[in-house]
Amino acid sequence: MERVDFVKLSQTLEVGYDGEREKLATACDSALSNMAKACIATGKKGKLVVTLDLDPEGAIGLQVKASIKATPPEPNTTAALVFTDRRGVLTFDDAEQGKLELASIKGGEVV
Repeated sequence: MERVDFVKLSQTLEVGYDGEREKLATACDSALSNMAKACIATGKKGKLVVTLDLDPEGAIGLQVKASIKATPPEPNTTAALVFTDRRGVLTFDDAEQGKLELASIKGGEVV
């Protein structure tokens, strides 16, 4: 009788990951690689969870089902400073401040 360990089981069980159905071992490899890239890109932590559900089947049998859940870090976002005028309309310019006109200078001459 052949002993079944996690490696053999992970090469047998199928899970859904990233819209595809694949072996648990392959899905874990893909998820780990994707998660590592996302963590490096954002500088934030992510989470990869593998769940095995064992359901008794008869006196000595077990139904084993696997699932994988990857929670990548949120991408870095940017913020924009906006203002509202007296009517509540959003603008990038502060209505309470005067507008400063800037000119380009090239070789000491205003362009």
